[in-house]
Amino acid sequence: MKKNAHRNQVGVCVLYSFRMNLSFAHDLFYLVAAVCLLAVSGFVCWALYEWARLGKQTNELVEESREKLGVLEGAFDALLEQVESITNLVGSVSSVANGIFGFFQRRDRRSSLRDDVRRLQEELEMMEEER
Repeated sequence: MKKNAHRNQVGVCVLYSFRMNLSFAHDLFYLVAAVCLLAVSGFVCWALYEWARLGKQTNELVEESREKLGVLEGAFDALLEQVESITNLVGSVSSVANGIFGFFQRRDRRSSLRDDVRRLQEELEMMEEER
């Protein structure tokens, strides 16, 4: 019977060892699952942080772009006003130059008319003398 008792003890030890291993396996599974869940949660938090940072940088870029476009718009408006004032000035100068040119043309016409009148008078005088 001693042999049988010894077999029973070995059987109980193996059964107890199996239960202990099974309990250890569950604990190990829960430990690994907790570590994996922690890693996934950490990754999700990091991804959300990066996404929020990207949104902030995009917002700052849009604000800077709006400011620079406002400066460019002001510069273009100032340039447009200067071009308009130069155009008005050129128009005024053109009308003054046209008036001066017209004055000299009229003067030249008057001179040529005077010369024509003098020639005609001379020709008339010559014709009268010939008669």
